[in-house]
Amino acid sequence: VGSPSTVAPTAEVFCQQLLTSPLAMGIFSCDVKTELGSCLAGLCLVHCAFRLGADFASVDSKVIVPQILDQIMVWRDKSDVFLFQTTMDKASSEEVAFNVEVCRFLLLAVMKQSERLASKQWDFLLCSLVSWLQTCQEGCADDALSNSLGYRALLYQSSLLLFSVTEMFDSPDRVASVPASLPAEWKDFFS
Repeated sequence: VGSPSTVAPTAEVFCQQLLTSPLAMGIFSCDVKTELGSCLAGLCLVHCAFRLGADFASVDSKVIVPQILDQIMVWRDKSDVFLFQTTMDKASSEEVAFNVEVCRFLLLAVMKQSERLASKQWDFLLCSLVSWLQTCQEGCADDALSNSLGYRALLYQSSLLLFSVTEMFDSPDRVASVPASLPAEWKDFFS
C-alpha cells in the first residue's frame, strides 16, 4: 500500500480512465429505445467517475459533458422514455431510474460546467427541470405513487437541480458565464 500522496493521484487517474472507458462511452452508441439499461449504466459510470474525483477541468471533461448532454437530447427526440409532464404510474422502474440519472447528470453539469453549456443545452435542461417538477406535482395526489421510492428519488433529484439552478442564477460570477438571454428568460418564467 502506497503513501497517501501516491494513492490520491492513482485514484484521480482511475477516475479519468473510468470517464473515458468504453463502458462509459457506450452512451454514444446505445439506443435508448432498445438498450435503456445500457444507457442508464453509462450515465451511472460517468456520474461515478465525477463523484469519485474525475477532474472537471480536464480536457476530457470539458468535451465529454457537453457531448453527453447532446446525446441525452438525441434520446429525448427519439424516445418517450423521459417522464416529462406525464404520470409516473405506468413507468417502469428502469424508466424512472433513467430519468433520475439524467437529472443527476444535469445537476453535475450545472454545478461543475455551467459555463460550457450552449443555449440549446440550457433550454433542454430548464425545460426538463420544469417538466419533471410538473410530473412530480401530478404524482402528489396519488398516495401509492407519492410513497414510492422512484417518485421520491425523482422529486429529490429535480428539487436538487432546481436549487442548483436557482443558486447559479443568484450568483453574479456564475450567471455572467451563461448565455446572455438566459437570466432574463429564467426570471420571466419563474416570476
